[in-house]
Order: sequence, then C-alpha cells, then structure tokens
Amino acid sequence: MAKQMPSFFDPRKAKDFYRPNLQKAREEGQRMRVSPAGKQFQEGNGGLLLGIDWELDFADDGRLAVPGFYNDLGRFCEHMIQGTLEEVYTTFMFTIDSHPQLVIHGFNWYKGENGEILWFDFPIQLELNDPTDKSFNILMPDGTPTGKKAFPRYRGKHTVAYAQHLQATGQGNIWVFAPHCVQGTDGVTFPSLLTETIEFCSAARDINVIYVYKGFIEDTDWFGAFRPCMPRPGHPQGDWQTMYLDLIPKHKITRIAGQADEFCVRFSTQQIRDYAVNEVKNPGMLNSIEFLSDCTSPIVAANPMVKQWKQDVAKDGIKFVESNRIHY
Repeated sequence: MAKQMPSFFDPRKAKDFYRPNLQKAREEGQRMRVSPAGKQFQEGNGGLLLGIDWELDFADDGRLAVPGFYNDLGRFCEHMIQGTLEEVYTTFMFTIDSHPQLVIHGFNWYKGENGEILWFDFPIQLELNDPTDKSFNILMPDGTPTGKKAFPRYRGKHTVAYAQHLQATGQGNIWVFAPHCVQGTDGVTFPSLLTETIEFCSAARDINVIYVYKGFIEDTDWFGAFRPCMPRPGHPQGDWQTMYLDLIPKHKITRIAGQADEFCVRFSTQQIRDYAVNEVKNPGMLNSIEFLSDCTSPIVAANPMVKQWKQDVAKDGIKFVESNRIHY
C-alpha cells in the first residue's frame, strides 16, 4: 500500500465539478517525504505515466460520453498518487484533445441526400461509396448499413482522398461524432479531482507535467497522440511527434490509461508500437510498457475493435494489467 493519501482524495469525487484547491493540493504534496524525480530519471530508473484524453466531454455525462469514465478516473487518480508516493513515476504526460468548430469528424462537415446537415445521436461510420460523386454510405457503429448516404459539404475532394488514405493504411472508415472537446469550451477541461491529483503529484516530486495537444487540424482525425491519421506536410505537428515518443525508452516502465478505449487509447498505443517496430527499429522498448486495463472504457459497448487491438499490440510485448494488482 502507498503512504497516507492526500486529504482531498476520494474516488467518489471523480464525478464532481468544483473549483480545485490547487494551493492545498500543492502544499500537501510538498509535505510528503519523497525524493525529487530528477536524479531517478537521469539514472534510467524513471517511470512514465501517460494519461490519454481525461477530458470532461468524454465523461459519463459528457458531450461524447464514455460510460465508465468516472469510475476509471477514480482508479487512475489513486494509481497516480500511489505511484508518486512510492517513487515509481518521474514523468507525467497527458494528452488533450482540442478541435475547431468545423472538423472532418463533425456532422457539420457533411450533408444528407436532401442537402440537410447530417445528424445522428450516436457515432457513425462513413464508407466511401463513389469517389466521382463523393458519396458515402452511412454505417452504424458496428458497421451495419443504414441504407442512407452522406456527402461532404466542405472540401469534398480532400474528404474523398482522406477516406482512401484511411482504407489504404488500415485505419478503416471515417468516423463522425457529436461536437466534443471544442476549443474554448468546458469540454476540454480535466475533471477537478484529476486537476488536484496532478498538482499534488507534481509538487511531491518536483515534476513538470508534459501536455500533448492534438486534434486541432481540421481536415484529418487525430486519434493517436503521436501522429495525425493522415500526415499533413508543412504543419509542425503534421507527422510523428518524436520528442514525446523518444521519451519512452528513457524510462524503466511506461504505463498508459485513458479514454476512449477503441479510439484515442487504441490509436495512441498502436502508434507507439508502430514507431518502435517500423520507425526506430527498437521493438524491445515495448517490453517496458503496461496498459492499465481497468482505467479505460469504450464509447460503444462490446466494440470488437477493443479486443482486436489489444491482441495485436500484446504480440509485440505490451502488457495489460489492472491498477489494483500492481504491488509497490
């Protein structure tokens, strides 16, 4: 078990939205008798905790709800605190999804067969039907055809090329979602309990948290933290984000958790695998990576993609563990 938990911590607060008391969290962290993280990292014994898209719009009651988010978050915060007090983690990295109002995965990018702006109450897939008339078949989340078609109302030629790129690179169809994590909205914000947890852990070990921003290029999805779904030459973040990826082999252990299982979590983990195996030719770095399987949930329950991606990356050495089964 970890040392005494901070006074603010209660997993039941994961669902509460309140003004975080950063000063109190920081003061409590500074009083903890743990060593600064710098020397441990320099000696090669550091630990990296990667939190993916812990934002309010993915909460159980968010604009793009992930059922189970709050329970996952409570476990994640407890694990983060324990890993800090037991001097496991020397680096924290958090991704932040952030989208413009008009984006290729948004309903307002498309129109229906009668010219109306597309809208469904749940995520849908768009399967390219005819590149000539730029028509797409609308599919349910599980791939079942609806018999309806959609057309881009914005940048049609690029949208067709994007769909073709996704298919050619094994990324599937275009997904379309309700507006979420829109820049300047509360949906981009971290839950209050996580904000206090980050402040406490940062203060306890003198760690500056690394934030990885993604999703703000309008004409490509950006599920994975380390590369857009379609490279955008000329954009400073239009391809591999090597400065973040190259931190992983500098740590003895890397653990990953976040939302949502079948999208940003899946793509981020697969990108780490692809970078290690195909880009830097260092598949051995994957043996130090563990995924916290009880700190993530899918948007679509029983999505077959969840099981498949985990089987794929496990073959290359990434392990799956439950946070409460890790003994310090």
